[in-house]
Amino acid sequence: MKALIRYLRQGPDGVIEAQDSDATVNELTIGSAADRQIQLIGREVGADHAAIRASGGKLAIACRGRFRVQINGKSVASGSLALGDQIDIAGHKLRLFKPPAGFDVAIEVTLTSADASEFENAFRTDLDKTWLSKRSGAWLLAILTLLLALALPLQSVFIHRQGKPTPIPSVDDALWSAGPLSPAHELAAGKKCSACHQQLFVHVQDTACRDCHRSVADHIAASTQALAHLGTQQRCAQCHREHDGGASQIAVRDDTLCVGCHADPGASFGSIPRKLGAVSGFARGTHPAFSIQLLKPPAGSEMAALQDWVQSREPLATARERSNLKFSHQQHLDGARVTRARDGGVLGCADCHTLENDGQHFLPVTMETSCASCHQLTFDPNEPTRQLPHGKPLDAIYVIEDYFARKYSDPTLPVKKSTQARRLPDKEIPTDLADVCTGPSYICANRRAAAEIENQFAGRGCVSCHEVQDSHAKDIQERFQVIPVHLTQDYFEKARFNHRAHAVQKNLTGDAACLSCHKAKDSKESSQVMIPDIGNCLQCHSNRYVKDQVTVQCVSCHSYHPMAIMQANSQEQ
Repeated sequence: MKALIRYLRQGPDGVIEAQDSDATVNELTIGSAADRQIQLIGREVGADHAAIRASGGKLAIACRGRFRVQINGKSVASGSLALGDQIDIAGHKLRLFKPPAGFDVAIEVTLTSADASEFENAFRTDLDKTWLSKRSGAWLLAILTLLLALALPLQSVFIHRQGKPTPIPSVDDALWSAGPLSPAHELAAGKKCSACHQQLFVHVQDTACRDCHRSVADHIAASTQALAHLGTQQRCAQCHREHDGGASQIAVRDDTLCVGCHADPGASFGSIPRKLGAVSGFARGTHPAFSIQLLKPPAGSEMAALQDWVQSREPLATARERSNLKFSHQQHLDGARVTRARDGGVLGCADCHTLENDGQHFLPVTMETSCASCHQLTFDPNEPTRQLPHGKPLDAIYVIEDYFARKYSDPTLPVKKSTQARRLPDKEIPTDLADVCTGPSYICANRRAAAEIENQFAGRGCVSCHEVQDSHAKDIQERFQVIPVHLTQDYFEKARFNHRAHAVQKNLTGDAACLSCHKAKDSKESSQVMIPDIGNCLQCHSNRYVKDQVTVQCVSCHSYHPMAIMQANSQEQ
């Protein structure tokens, strides 16, 4: 349809002026938007207010949405039009008049005056100018919110827990995920949110964490939690924030986690049974001197079995080992006195001390693995291949008695002369132990066996390395008792130290690196504890950046969570 639109405006001189425009359209649109064929300005005019159509030679007007117009003074949403009808929209007057030749419709438009703000509002659309009311819009948004934020997630939860795929591919946990998981949790849980979020509308509970982290114990024992503010009311997730940055955030490494309480333990923990030193950093004056855990026998009982010994915490500066082992590091590291049996070289640290795979601990030093290559347990120079059993004193006595009983009672037994060097640290064989016998063989055998047994436990054998008690009993089998050896395997049970990482220190490697911390060449007795104190560590480390030093944090040496097994052992002790 071809329309003539005539705008009537009053000129400056008061004379009415007309401005014509034409449009060929299917419908004649009316509204405040710039693309309407008839643009009307006003707060009550919608961007797409109404449209005039021609059908069957007749004209009709239809409003958009909830808008209305007045036709000849009557408010309607739609209606038919005839020549001379006047349409009123927010004060603007539209009148149909007889179209000139060549036009299907002619409309005369008289605009009402409008201020600048109304021109700005012409490019805005309020909710009440659309088909959607405020109330219906609020209900629609509420329903959409419940659907997207509740119904679909709930459906996804139930479907996922049944191990089935969601019917709508785009509806998965990615829509409401708070962020990526840390790599370890991603590997363990994958896309199954219910592995941690076990209860709907409830934060992740500690029980969900402990399902996997069974070996992780609380920071302090349950028996002392009531004395500190780290009780059961604190959730794992208060410190371990998942979805907030990956692996760098899930494990808290900030020193404030520790020094926030330990800088003033008296105020933080009150009457904690174990006295705690104030720690505010790792520098001089901010960290106390080290104390170590030593194995100690019960009072007055050096012969107690290993399970009867207890852990005793002592200041490192005054600590003394009670291992019941006689050993001198100084002697064994002196190349002029001791050399390796296999090649004659000087002994090194690694000849006896083997680092475990964790890089922190060492395998226990035993006779079989560390000593037997140099220290043979022979007892008769004429029988260099015959050795005593180690660690079984009574069995050793039986072996000696049986050996000499056969030696003196069997005249056909050939006498073997020794062609091997004496075992270390043997002394010269006393002359009263010669193999000369002038009496009955059983008397000679008993005498020789008794002499060798006494020699082993009180002269040159077992007593060279072990503490031996002599009860002076008449029965030789009940006379001597070897006190069990108890070596402390971990002096810092609740701390970490990576020996492998310290095998290279600036320009030191190998034994030189070991001896820079452990003063083994000055140690003459096994009772000396060669663990370095904090002053040695501060030569290379600080909790703040210092040139030519390695920066460390509290968690570099201490774990906030002890292993559950370790804590159980500590409580038992």
